[in-house]
Amino acid sequence: MSQSKLPKELQFRKGDIVKMVQLKSKKKWNGKLGTIIGLFNKEKQRWPIEINFDDKQHALLQSKNLRIYKQGIEWIIDINSPIQRLNLLLKSYTRDLEAFSKL
Repeated sequence: MSQSKLPKELQFRKGDIVKMVQLKSKKKWNGKLGTIIGLFNKEKQRWPIEINFDDKQHALLQSKNLRIYKQGIEWIIDINSPIQRLNLLLKSYTRDLEAFSKL
């Protein structure tokens, strides 16, 4: 499944390096890189980004304005690690419960 087809809150993970695109108010940032620094803000529908140039500003940007450049280590899953497998299972279970509660 492509990342753009995932729910917004699952498209990126902390540590991902993203390219900023189609920004209207900060056009000079288009094509520049940033790093996801936290979880998706459901209230504002935006990702917290640290800008990887100039003075390391922080911003909240919409998913539509971000493209994955390099996945962070949060995407790496060691299937031999019981803790990572349990964590993945719990995240999947929580995500499924949230999805079903919206039906």
